[in-house]
Amino acid sequence: MYHLEMIEGQDEQPTQAADPMNEHGKTCSILLQLCKSIFHTGKVVILGSSFCVLKGLIKLQKKGVFALASIQKHTYWPKYTNRDEMDKHMKHKDIGDCDSLHGKLDNVLYDLF
Repeated sequence: MYHLEMIEGQDEQPTQAADPMNEHGKTCSILLQLCKSIFHTGKVVILGSSFCVLKGLIKLQKKGVFALASIQKHTYWPKYTNRDEMDKHMKHKDIGDCDSLHGKLDNVLYDLF
């Protein structure tokens, strides 16, 4: 089952009323809307780096949907991630090694790989 969401561009005034889910921010709201049909199923969603919003991933987990997204620096690092800490932690790892940093946001544990 797929869900498609059409988003208006920013070059014109909005023609629709504000979405009540938008209180979480644009990207987080889109994630919640697109995954609404699988809330509380325990399914896993794999997202592109554009959806790497830690707060959104945590909200999905609270709704019973697990998600992962690659962290990719576009203009800046995603909010709540500490680049220096990640670099320091992975500095002495060999290519191919896998490790993670643990964190907690809104009382939910998460891992950054």
